Amino acid sequence: MKRWVALYLVSLAAAALAANRFVRIPENQAIAWPNHDLIDVNHATAQDWMLLPGIGEKRAQALVALQKQKGCLKGPEEMTEAEEISKALAEQIKPYLTFE
Repeated sequence: MKRWVALYLVSLAAAALAANRFVRIPENQAIAWPNHDLIDVNHATAQDWMLLPGIGEKRAQALVALQKQKGCLKGPEEMTEAEEISKALAEQIKPYLTFE
């Protein structure tokens, strides 16, 4: 019985170490966006916006309001006109967006 417990603990530790290697993503690599389509800025809902890193409810509502006000956003630089959207944040979420 003790051997089985020891074997189980060793297996558990090995699995944890292996999982740790897969979880870490080097900061200099692009963020993966698996199983998601790009978000169409001109048709996005607040819920769509909140899927993105750095976008909470307040920022999402501001982006929806900006899109309704302007009618059509042509690029990420226009998103900075929304409340609390900085150039840095616009660049951070740019890989997830399409401006069709």
